[in-house]
Amino acid sequence: GALAGGGGTGAITLVVRVVQPLAAGLTQTVNTAVIGDDGGNGADPTPDDNQASDTTPLNAAPDLQISKSDGGLTAAPGGLVTYTLVYTNAGDQDAQGVTLTDVVPAGAAFQPALSAPGWACAPDKASGSVCVLAVGALPSGAGGAVTFTVQAAAPLPAGLEQLANTAVIADDAANGPDP
Repeated sequence: GALAGGGGTGAITLVVRVVQPLAAGLTQTVNTAVIGDDGGNGADPTPDDNQASDTTPLNAAPDLQISKSDGGLTAAPGGLVTYTLVYTNAGDQDAQGVTLTDVVPAGAAFQPALSAPGWACAPDKASGSVCVLAVGALPSGAGGAVTFTVQAAAPLPAGLEQLANTAVIADDAANGPDP
């Protein structure tokens, strides 16, 4: 509407809601306001001051979670153990470059044909090898489950009474560190 000359002022409030989940890569939002008139009272002598911007940081990050279970199995030497890895992104921002990492436990060998496809192990399938499964992008609230199967050695190495196995989920941290 009309704005009085000679120092007339006015104010408006604009409220926005940040979407959830926040899109990957967003760390801030920028809002720009512009004022102008119809030129009916002449040209604006200082048009460079007709625009203002405000940048607001956004606090969002992926929150990757993983659980692992063998279903309570007791394995014998030479027996198979299938671990189920359940993973999710419980954060409020998508994760990129997500990987699952699992180290083949002492006294066992990885069995790729009995596991979820896509695992890559180095240097091989033997105890101590590091196996990685590329999940890729994991949207907020999304998840999945994969299997990782090993075969216990027969006979077991002296003193080995259990297979200890840990899995880790991580991303490329492009959308911030996991809180």
